[in-house]
Amino acid sequence: MAAQDELVGRTLDEAGITMEDVSRVACANGSRERVEGRAMIPLDLPMSLSTWEQGRTVGHIGASDQMVALEQLLLSGELRRGDPFLMLGVGPGLNIACAVIEIIKNPHWSAARPATAA
Repeated sequence: MAAQDELVGRTLDEAGITMEDVSRVACANGSRERVEGRAMIPLDLPMSLSTWEQGRTVGHIGASDQMVALEQLLLSGELRRGDPFLMLGVGPGLNIACAVIEIIKNPHWSAARPATAA
């Protein structure tokens, strides 16, 4: 957990944000206990900011978990322009990864797109 904490801290610093700025968090799909225990509790964030609700419907789909979550959040409009999205990844052995993605524009296919005048 110390390596993950260090990596997340460094990633947030590089992005110029704090944990309080993070809109949502995606990690590998798994049981609620696993997502909560390995990601959300160490990050001191509520499960409501995780992508577990979406991930539980599809299960673990390998390296695509975080990208599918990102797509679903954009499709539903739950991520909008200006939202920082934190992605955590783990792999065999001690491979961990972290990225912050800032949504700079609502995609035209997103439910978050602005309404157009009729």
